[in-house]
Amino acid sequence: MFSKSFIQKVCSILAISVILTVIYFLATSLRKERLKNIEFIKSNYKITKGIITGKHSYKGNSIHIRYIVDGKIYEEIDGYDEKFIFKEGDSVTIKYSKSMPDLMISEFNEDYNN
Repeated sequence: MFSKSFIQKVCSILAISVILTVIYFLATSLRKERLKNIEFIKSNYKITKGIITGKHSYKGNSIHIRYIVDGKIYEEIDGYDEKFIFKEGDSVTIKYSKSMPDLMISEFNEDYNN
C-alpha cells in the first residue's frame, strides 16, 4: 500500500490546488464584475472632480476618493496605474454613473479612457 507520508503529500498537494483554484475563480469573478461596472458607468455618465482622501499600494493599488453629486457626499475606492504621481489631498477627475452615483472610475484608472 501507500505510506502515510505519501498520502499526506498527496493530500497537501490537493489542498493547495483547491485553494489556488478558489483564489483564481474569486479574482476572475471580481475583475469581471468591475469591468461590468465600468461599462455601466461609461454607458451614461457625468464628469466631476473629487478629492483623494487615501492612497494604498499594499496588495494592489487603490485610492479613496470623496466627491459630491446632487448635494450627497460619496467616498469610493478605485484602482490606479503606477505611472501616475499624486498624493492625498490632490483633486482628481472622475466619471460616475448618472443612475448610480456610487459607481465611479477615476482618471488614474487604466480603464478611464478605454
